[in-house]
Amino acid sequence: MGGTEAQMRDAIQTAIDSCNPGDNFILQVAAGDWTVDSIDPEDGNTYFAISLKSGTAGNPITYTINGNIVAASGSFTGIQASLIGCKGKSYITINGSGLVDGTNMPNIGIEQFRHLLLLVGASDTNIDGSGGLRFQNASGGDCLFIGRNEVNGTPSRDIIILDTIFSDGKRNCVSIISANGLTMRRCTAFGASGTNPKSGFCIETDAYNTDELTNILIDACVSYDNGD
Repeated sequence: MGGTEAQMRDAIQTAIDSCNPGDNFILQVAAGDWTVDSIDPEDGNTYFAISLKSGTAGNPITYTINGNIVAASGSFTGIQASLIGCKGKSYITINGSGLVDGTNMPNIGIEQFRHLLLLVGASDTNIDGSGGLRFQNASGGDCLFIGRNEVNGTPSRDIIILDTIFSDGKRNCVSIISANGLTMRRCTAFGASGTNPKSGFCIETDAYNTDELTNILIDACVSYDNGD
């Protein structure tokens, strides 16, 4: 792909921002990777390079990732700088045959809060990896983090994740911290290392007075080779 890392990020975000409910955003296979840098935080909360947009009931926005989204080297130095974020958004589908890769996220000494895909206070969101979609090498934290919206404490709700591979998280492959209504089927998690607990699937609350773990089903999933 041509262009700077900031230009690639801006191109992806501009295309997402132009989507309407019912649209299908397709990240095409390119001559090279879509290498994106991070952004400076607007506030003290979690922030991310690419922010997904909500659809509506009956008209979700579908994000088809066929190209590779790669974290830029030397970027993502903020403690909570994640790659793709879905904060308080709903009616979203993610699928495709591509790769989301955080190999180049630098070691900053706190390798647990910079994730590849962050769902916080998200709802009615589906991830379908049957086409080969994979999240790998979360050098700053987890491949997938599911939690509450830290602004209003709302847990993620009604999330379905199928046939998706999560590998080589620096903390966990998948962290489930606050969710009401989560189904994961035929997913694979392996290669977690670094910061404890180094799990394939980690299910635990963080803030005991606000986090919620209700109606969670992990079915026919595989976890292996986790821990140093």
